[in-house]
Amino acid sequence: MDIKTVRRRALLAAAIVIGIMATATPAYADATIRTCTITLLWGTSCTTGTVLPNSGTHSVNWEVDTVYCTAHWQVIDAQNGVQVGSGNVGQDERRSSTIVGLYSPVGYYLRVSNSCYATYGKISNP
Repeated sequence: MDIKTVRRRALLAAAIVIGIMATATPAYADATIRTCTITLLWGTSCTTGTVLPNSGTHSVNWEVDTVYCTAHWQVIDAQNGVQVGSGNVGQDERRSSTIVGLYSPVGYYLRVSNSCYATYGKISNP
């Protein structure tokens, strides 16, 4: 086999893999999940991007996962700054729940604070 044939086959294989990956990832996934992680050793908080509430259930899901520290979390209405949920997560714990009755046309975000390195937060549209 000559070098041109090898290159063509490699390009074709790469195109097929890229095509499969592109079709396997739904286009809406990025629009419905937002995350944040405290990554710096001296970091103490992070804030996710905004998600709209589910139009049928008028709800959002939140999750906070800690490793080394405890954490405080808040779900906040991005339109008016009102806190619609809050709580605490212990060291090396994962907590999650759903908040219902949400109608903001702008959406909601999760703020994780009073924590440390490797704490993770997620807000999603169920």
